[in-house]
Amino acid sequence: MTQTTSGQGCRDRNLLTMRADRLVANDFIQCRKVAEHVVEKIVGGGDVNGASGSKPTNEDSGNDPPEERVELLCCDQVLDPNMDLRTVRHFIWKSNVEFTLHYRVLKQ
Repeated sequence: MTQTTSGQGCRDRNLLTMRADRLVANDFIQCRKVAEHVVEKIVGGGDVNGASGSKPTNEDSGNDPPEERVELLCCDQVLDPNMDLRTVRHFIWKSNVEFTLHYRVLKQ
């Protein structure tokens, strides 16, 4: 997943486009919103709360917040869900070019 900044207006909760493995987003989006997007669109968790078509069980992780279902990583460092993408770019990626985020599924 790659994050870039775009000068276009924000649509769909500030997430602009998703093409293949590329996500274009506003710099002020929190990592929590990116994790939510990963759960909804990539991991296939259904809606924001992770609801899916399967039957819920007592130990269903479907009600867990997205940041408890996936971890976002940049330069092999786990990102704080409250950190915005501008902070990630400045303090972790340390370059002004597009940066790459990876995710790790914690719970299905």
